[in-house]
Amino acid sequence: MIRIAEPSDNEPLLVLTASNPMQGSISLRIDRKPDFFSLLEARGKSITYVLEKNSRIIGSFSASKNKVFVNKQATDLYYLSDLKIDNAFRSQVYAFKLVSQMQHYLQSQGADLLFCTVADGNNRVLPVFEGRAALPVFHILGKFSVYQFLPARKPVKNSTYQICQQAFDADLLKQFNQFYQQYQLGKILCADPVQSQAVLVAYIQKQPVAAITLIDTLPYKQNVIIGLKPYLKMLVYTVNSLGKVLPLFPLPEIGEAIKILYINNFYCLKGQEAALLDLVNQARHQAFTGNFHFVSIGLHEKDPLLSCFKQFYKFEFKSVGYITSLKNNTALLNEIMAGVPFEDYSLV
Repeated sequence: MIRIAEPSDNEPLLVLTASNPMQGSISLRIDRKPDFFSLLEARGKSITYVLEKNSRIIGSFSASKNKVFVNKQATDLYYLSDLKIDNAFRSQVYAFKLVSQMQHYLQSQGADLLFCTVADGNNRVLPVFEGRAALPVFHILGKFSVYQFLPARKPVKNSTYQICQQAFDADLLKQFNQFYQQYQLGKILCADPVQSQAVLVAYIQKQPVAAITLIDTLPYKQNVIIGLKPYLKMLVYTVNSLGKVLPLFPLPEIGEAIKILYINNFYCLKGQEAALLDLVNQARHQAFTGNFHFVSIGLHEKDPLLSCFKQFYKFEFKSVGYITSLKNNTALLNEIMAGVPFEDYSLV
């Protein structure tokens, strides 16, 4: 039986999510404690379908509705996530049933654009994207680099810019939305959608030229390390051992949740990329004082800002974007794929 998830399904959904780890050089178990639904609510209006067998939840699939910029116009976009099947019942048949149910719902809502992201190398979901399920064929939107910057012990000094921490306000909202219009799928902010950990703004001659907002997502999701490749085990051991005598911040170990300070919003005026770098460096210092392991930002491979961060010591994860149109709007898909896509990885 397939039905809409209810609050009482929270515990079995947490168990299902944790039982589907991400394998790779760094293998992660994704926890959504204490509330499976809180991350979805942070994304926007959402729905989750669950698949039951013998009164046991063995599958799930979610969709979240967002307003984004497409060709600088406000457009509805549905972000798909949480397609999971219990390992004891692993079968494409169950996944296809959930996908078919979700398709019926999305069509009833007049949905068109569907988008999702998948860890690079995760091929288990490819049958869904290749049109073998109820949904149309998805197009690869390219790869996103999700950078994990190391914390910095010292704050930014001798900057050309005045760096201030302040409240999120209407002026910032306007600047972010103007900046996001240059992207395809750039998000549209109506307010500070998730309460920010900090808002950092760079000024020059009292004029704001760049800003970032930071968020701690541990209340929504926890990425717990369950495995490391041998060379990474050695790296973690070496850094953490040296950290006992040198000013190094410890790296997360197996069994530990990665504490990440996400850059969930950013903008900089053209020619002021140096201001953005100073803000990220200040965020790295805040990560150090706040006992975070990393500062993170996700950028598409075609984003010009990507080259700005080559100077930082960092880890990099790759994620692949997929997009389709329920209304077979091929021209619109081509326009989106020709541009520079955007995705906020704090809520992925």
